Amino acid sequence: MPADYASLETLLKELFTVMGFDEITISQQPSSIVGDKSIVFQIDAPQHSHLLIGQHGVNLESFQHTFRSIARKKFDHDLPPFTLDINHYWQEKSVAIIREAHEAAELAARDRSTQILRPMTAFERKIVHNTLADFPGVTTESSGKDETRKVVIKPASMLD
Repeated sequence: MPADYASLETLLKELFTVMGFDEITISQQPSSIVGDKSIVFQIDAPQHSHLLIGQHGVNLESFQHTFRSIARKKFDHDLPPFTLDINHYWQEKSVAIIREAHEAAELAARDRSTQILRPMTAFERKIVHNTLADFPGVTTESSGKDETRKVVIKPASMLD
């Protein structure tokens, strides 16, 4: 049985209830990240958000991964694209990442130099790649492994 956003939201509410987080609200909104066609489940958790988000969003990423696994099993791997966000954590963080990406891209294009960003999560790297996909004069690629993986911004070839 394929999942729709309403059934995913219901499953998400059930999971939070089982976890003991009863004082949350969930809303669906389109992603604000450039090039991302997914829905964001915005979870407002007035209490205990620090537990759900964790340091640098690590718990939130783990929770999203776990929720995707549960949903894939329940809905036979047929899931629409979605992201989980708690108290607008990713939304606010994406603004800073976009600013960082633009600054590095401008420097790469202007100075014709390679810029290497700090290690980032897969979600953060996706924001950078999507943001700079149409940025003139630069290309992006990911480099490194696991927690040291980062985005490299290079000036576009003179032949392009």
